Amino acid sequence: MFQGDSVNCSPFNVSGHPALTINAGFSEGLPLGMMIVGRKFEDASVLNVAYTYEQIRDNKEN
Repeated sequence: MFQGDSVNCSPFNVSGHPALTINAGFSEGLPLGMMIVGRKFEDASVLNVAYTYEQIRDNKEN
């Protein structure tokens, strides 16, 4: 593994599942992350879920 790789992502790197992490908001002033994992070869679905969540999250902050 390369230095800086996240241990949380390693299983998905090995299995070939698309995965990403986004900022899910804050709790008691600390950032919360959310990992989104999809079926193999469904990268677009993972990106669409992340984009949709960000739109909802950002609209709630306004």
